[in-house]
Amino acid sequence: MKKTLIRLLSAVLLATTEVFGQPAQQRPQGTPAATQNVAPPDPNLVQFDLNFPGGTPRQLVEAIEKASGKPLNAVIPDEDADLHLPPLKM
Repeated sequence: MKKTLIRLLSAVLLATTEVFGQPAQQRPQGTPAATQNVAPPDPNLVQFDLNFPGGTPRQLVEAIEKASGKPLNAVIPDEDADLHLPPLKM
């Protein structure tokens, strides 16, 4: 009986540690929850649309370079050079 009580008490204490985790963050009044943690867009990032019909990694790199208008720094290992990638549309 004593061992059962100790095991039960231990299980309850271990289960309640998650309840005392990190407290909820307070946001300023009038600030919607959806916009609280949104970072401003980085002006250095390049945005582009990609419609890749599928092919090798080298063909994917070429499609990204063509869509973005900028060179892409990518290393393709020799053992993966002939890998066939599925079509991608982003």
